[in-house]
Amino acid sequence: MNTTSFYKNIKEIKDFSKIMDNGNYHKVPSDWYVLISDVVDSTKAIEDGMYKKVNFVAALTIIGILNIDKELEFPYIFGGDGASLIIPPTLLDKSKIVLLETAKKAKEAFDL
Repeated sequence: MNTTSFYKNIKEIKDFSKIMDNGNYHKVPSDWYVLISDVVDSTKAIEDGMYKKVNFVAALTIIGILNIDKELEFPYIFGGDGASLIIPPTLLDKSKIVLLETAKKAKEAFDL
């Protein structure tokens, strides 16, 4: 079974009062992956006035992975100093590259 379109096929909740209905929730396919990024020592960097850099680096993870395949849909959350994504297996190998390149760019360009 191809689970790549799992997220795209989830019905939108249009009525906020239905947000707690169990029927609106779905298990993530067992072949999908959870990716988490975190800017190391972000609290210190933010205290030092580097919050825009921290936010930018955290957003790079999402942006980079979204750009791998613009047709695929998957859930993600931006956390300010990191991100969490749930991706289909077709994105895993290229997502690893994005994560490594983002870490490299964070160090080289932003000293994070």
